[in-house]
Amino acid sequence: MYFYYCPETNPDDLYNALVAVGSPDIADNYKQALLDGKDDDYAKTDEVYLSLEAAFFENLGEYIEQHRDRIFSEPEAGLSIIGVYSIPETDDVKLIEIVIDRSPSSVDVDKFTQPDKSIPKSSWQTAYDEHYLNENGTEVIGRFGESPTDTLFTRLAFFLHFVDFDKPLLSQFGELWLPLETPIPDRLKKIIK
Repeated sequence: MYFYYCPETNPDDLYNALVAVGSPDIADNYKQALLDGKDDDYAKTDEVYLSLEAAFFENLGEYIEQHRDRIFSEPEAGLSIIGVYSIPETDDVKLIEIVIDRSPSSVDVDKFTQPDKSIPKSSWQTAYDEHYLNENGTEVIGRFGESPTDTLFTRLAFFLHFVDFDKPLLSQFGELWLPLETPIPDRLKKIIK
């Protein structure tokens, strides 16, 4: 079932999305289908999926209602967030991955921040330890002070302290609401230390 409905979806991304929507049972079943579903032509995992399908869509409906403003808000042109990822062993720092339809030389990473009215703007947390990624997000092609020069877009992963999901991420291109955090994908674990 999963491969019929989502044939092009990255397996880590689909698993994390199922967990984020609040369907850990269906996420675990998906992982089981990946591991050994071919052994029985996915009969067991399809049967489990069908038994969980109604609960999954109920969770999905609740998720959409709770996050309607974020899901249906129009992002600023040229900027989209791929994900916000938890970092093992710390709750204070998140890894944020974004794509911008401008070259790295036109992106001011220090402008990625979140407002905090309790302190001066000069003390707000800003993005740091940025990693410029290739188009697929599988390879680091530049780091802080070494932005790539031969690309017309920017795929960037950076760290940010004390992320507040009730506040927008600010940038030179406007503001954008953050999606819920998910575990860091394996492709980034391998390349960002």
